[in-house]
Amino acid sequence: MEIQAKLNLDFLNEFCRGDKKKMAVYMNTFLESFPEQIQLIQLAASDGKWTELNILLHSLKPQVIFVGLTSVQSLIEKIELETVQDSAAQNIPMLISQLERAAERSIDAIIHTLVTLS
Repeated sequence: MEIQAKLNLDFLNEFCRGDKKKMAVYMNTFLESFPEQIQLIQLAASDGKWTELNILLHSLKPQVIFVGLTSVQSLIEKIELETVQDSAAQNIPMLISQLERAAERSIDAIIHTLVTLS
């Protein structure tokens, strides 16, 4: 299953009251931390640290919601649920691969959106 990186900026736009400069600041802040968070998630998953993985995912979720990555949010929620299942070791690697690809597309989508905001 491929996740398309589509941004829903409704919440961010409302939060920033339509101020595109503020929106850009929040999006840039997200872009600065997102790759490192994905790396930490990958590491926890590869080490089989399901509790740590769950915590990392749970802390990333509101940030993803804030910038409007609803499809990535859905994937994060799937992985969160999987961390407490007996089948975690079997299913999480595939889901993490999907998250990695979704993260790359998300970064591209946010960068594209930043260009259109300026």
